[in-house]
Amino acid sequence: MTAERLRRLTFVCMGVCLLLFAIIAVQWMDRPGMDTGYDATSVCMDTYVQQVLYTGDSNSSAQEAAEAATGAVEETEDRLSWNRADSDIETLNSAAGTVWTEIEPETARLLRDLLDVARESGGAYDPTLLPVTSLWNFSGDPQIPKEEELQQALSLCGYENLRVDTGESTASLYAHGSGIDLTPILRGAGCDAALQSYRESGLTGGIIAIGECVGVFGHKPDGSAFSASVHDPLGDGSAVLGTWEFPQGGVITTAGWLEPSFTQAGTVCSSLLDPSTGRPADCPVLSVTVWQENGAVSAALARACMVLGVEDSLPLLRTFSACAVFVTPEKEILLYGENAGFTLTAEGYTLRQAEALSP
Repeated sequence: MTAERLRRLTFVCMGVCLLLFAIIAVQWMDRPGMDTGYDATSVCMDTYVQQVLYTGDSNSSAQEAAEAATGAVEETEDRLSWNRADSDIETLNSAAGTVWTEIEPETARLLRDLLDVARESGGAYDPTLLPVTSLWNFSGDPQIPKEEELQQALSLCGYENLRVDTGESTASLYAHGSGIDLTPILRGAGCDAALQSYRESGLTGGIIAIGECVGVFGHKPDGSAFSASVHDPLGDGSAVLGTWEFPQGGVITTAGWLEPSFTQAGTVCSSLLDPSTGRPADCPVLSVTVWQENGAVSAALARACMVLGVEDSLPLLRTFSACAVFVTPEKEILLYGENAGFTLTAEGYTLRQAEALSP
């Protein structure tokens, strides 16, 4: 185990007691009969990975399915991390400004989907922020970049620099010094890989939590849908805002309250950056939880919605057939989309449909 890997694992373990809900972000609830399921916990993507699986076979089959899903998550991290040697993203970044690079078909499809979100959001989500995120260095020794350095880095960013050919499974970055950083959507992509593994394993139902992302497949043994709890960003570490039922499966991602941050010279700096400025986004909402059938898209949409605010997010969510739960500083909960399964349990909040804000 490398020193850097050990440092990250130590950080995860030290933070679990204080940030249990921050690690999980949303968790499954209403678990009747869960004692008949198979529980598995592992560490990947710098967080805990928790699974509950159901199968018509013995627990040993469920164990094999859990191990296969964990392997799929680890493979996703190895393939998509910009700082992993020979990963698709590291190889693509190294070739920036030169030639088209052959990548795995799954990576090409993922980059295409993320480019769609970038275009439709007007750049509120941008996968090409590596020059900027490297300056902030949130995963290491974070610091506020100098303005001239930040502007230089921003000149190398822009989703328009990324070109993808899914037919040939190739991609390229137009400019030297450009780079892709998929860290913000990595856990969503990990959920996608796990859910696909569940399908191939023949499970009847399964749920996986990777940090702020939760993926749902199938149903409980009694035929009922899984549900997840959404954290209250104005409460303590264990406060629950409400529960959200997911008969359609898919992935939910929470952005906002749990973003890593640091304080320098009295200024709190969140790692949720506005791609237009390269600085922490001045978010008009405290948090947003987004459902979409694709986990990577869910994660990208959640970050874009934090940058855009509620009203400007609605056309974006509509385009991707996504649902969302917004929490505002005024203790309003705004719902968008087919999320009638959301039930508010926290006190002191008002609840209404976000569509009412549309002109």
